[in-house]
Amino acid sequence: MIDQLVKTSKFTLHEGRGEHVNSHSEYSLLYISAGSGHLEMADKRTRLREGEGKWVTGKAFLFPGSAQPLQGYVLSWQGDVPALESLTALAGVPLSSCPPAKTTPYWEEMLRKSGAGDICHSCSFQAALWALLAMLTASPQISDMEEVLDYMERDMTAPSSVAELAERFGMTPTSFSRAFKKKTGMSPKDYMNNVRIAAAKTMLLQEKDITAKEVAYRIGLQDEFYFSRLFKKREGTPPSVFMKRAQPRIAVVSQLFLQDHLLSLGIQPVAAPAYPSIYPGGKGLPGHLAEHMEGSLLLNAERAFCLKQVAGTSPDLVIKTDAHLEREQSPVWSHRNEVYTMPFHTSWKGYLREISILTGRKEKVAEIEFEIEALERKLKNRLLHQKQREGWAVIWARRDELRLYGTRNHALLELLFDGLGLQPAENLPEETYKAVSIEELASINPENILFLWSNESDILKAGNHLLWKEISAVRNGNLYMPSSHCWDPWGPLGRKVMIRDLEQYFQGRELLKV
Repeated sequence: MIDQLVKTSKFTLHEGRGEHVNSHSEYSLLYISAGSGHLEMADKRTRLREGEGKWVTGKAFLFPGSAQPLQGYVLSWQGDVPALESLTALAGVPLSSCPPAKTTPYWEEMLRKSGAGDICHSCSFQAALWALLAMLTASPQISDMEEVLDYMERDMTAPSSVAELAERFGMTPTSFSRAFKKKTGMSPKDYMNNVRIAAAKTMLLQEKDITAKEVAYRIGLQDEFYFSRLFKKREGTPPSVFMKRAQPRIAVVSQLFLQDHLLSLGIQPVAAPAYPSIYPGGKGLPGHLAEHMEGSLLLNAERAFCLKQVAGTSPDLVIKTDAHLEREQSPVWSHRNEVYTMPFHTSWKGYLREISILTGRKEKVAEIEFEIEALERKLKNRLLHQKQREGWAVIWARRDELRLYGTRNHALLELLFDGLGLQPAENLPEETYKAVSIEELASINPENILFLWSNESDILKAGNHLLWKEISAVRNGNLYMPSSHCWDPWGPLGRKVMIRDLEQYFQGRELLKV
């Protein structure tokens, strides 16, 4: 029976977390029921929005495209099963967008009837499946626009009027415009202008001494004055002022998000680190940084940095730290006159103050520090119940270890124990953090545990241990697990986000004064 040969599942992905599709199957039908995201398959990234479906053949990776959770369904099967030949034959047929209000009842029916094992449930499953496929394969020509978008983004100087694009892709202007609007939410002209402005930002920041006239020509606009007006209309500032964000021209070569400090000081770096596998939806950056970094060169901090790539942005100064992934390159970097190696600081203020001196922005430091300290005092004053201020431990539950933090030498610990006044549990590690066993954690016996940057599945592993329930925090229900995947307390912007999110979380747990 077909319901026993295919797998139907439901997913919810939050910002900063992705999921592999087709890890154990040859074919899948992916459908987005809420939010938007990106699918990486065969070195190609595809945008997916609410109501859209996608055939997946081979391994792929799905991740959210915004702070809103990405939700949807997956139907998976093996292609060599004779009973599924008709289903396999459909894989690759263009799919049209269909509102979740219409499709969700069929997906939920398939979830309920999948694998039940009797004829009645199997017939119900197949009826829901084919009704769903009938909706998703209706009028495919008005929604399969990825080729159009790739064409427009690949060559900004190519003809892009509605009539020209419609003719190129074998559609009438009316049906093309309708399909394009359904796919992107905007007209072809507006979409093309967005592509051009994004490319212009990259050129203005990464190419030293480039002129507005040259940028206009390279993005397919012959009139530099029209380009300047368009840019100002979209960004609120003319190109000449936008370029000044990168003055002085700073490149960050570090595994720390030192761009946070630069942005707080009013400088957008021409190049800075990113972690694409950790923050896939923001091009490798958490949301609070991604929105301020358009146009900058994002360096993959998950591998050794490339000197040639950084030099291509013509920086006046390279600020680097001794990151473990590029120790073998240290002699190369150290012979560059414009490179400054930043020493390690145990406080976010240390980085801010030193960067302000390097960039000539010392006058801004006091205002930034005052704002952060005011936010910390406000939250500290709202924390209730003196008994719940005591005995805190901070844990990062990782796939292969429980990482227990100490009490000092980390911006996170400074915020929690100094800024917010939480009292650490006794006998925490003297070092910044260490991997501990459940037995070691039980011997410390914290009254409150704050899990940060942790997946629920990794936390649940610890719950299987016999001693887990003997820990005071577990026994009394004082386990705190805020959504913290994008938290970074080492810079002013990240610190503000963390304080705000902690306040909202503690408010929900009734630990704050109203």
